[in-house]
Amino acid sequence: MGSFNFESLKKLKKEFGGVLPASKFYTLMEDITEELGGRVLRNVVKRTPERPKNGGTLKRGWKLSKVKSNPKSVTIDVYNAVPYAIYVEKGHRTKNHRGWVEGKFMLEKAENDVKQVMRIVIHNFVLKALKK
Repeated sequence: MGSFNFESLKKLKKEFGGVLPASKFYTLMEDITEELGGRVLRNVVKRTPERPKNGGTLKRGWKLSKVKSNPKSVTIDVYNAVPYAIYVEKGHRTKNHRGWVEGKFMLEKAENDVKQVMRIVIHNFVLKALKK
């Protein structure tokens, strides 16, 4: 999955130093990361094409990893273990090597959609954390 930049959230942590303890700040970052990852997952599954007959393997292949955190970053991965997923995502040559099948860019588009609402999501989570 692509990366999300939490630099502005780190600046916010410094500004609210005494208001939001470090432990709550990292819990907040993990919660935000999990929410954003879930949104990417929902969006990518919705965008994934299906074959008319016996389809759905690619859609069912999308998974979300657990949140991994360390003092410098919090990450979550959206992935698809279906072997041909990368070819549908990025595109591929045709069987006879004379043409090109364009990719669907499901994951890339899903990430871009979530990046557009990311500020609102972070803002809402921060407001909830400060109210507690």
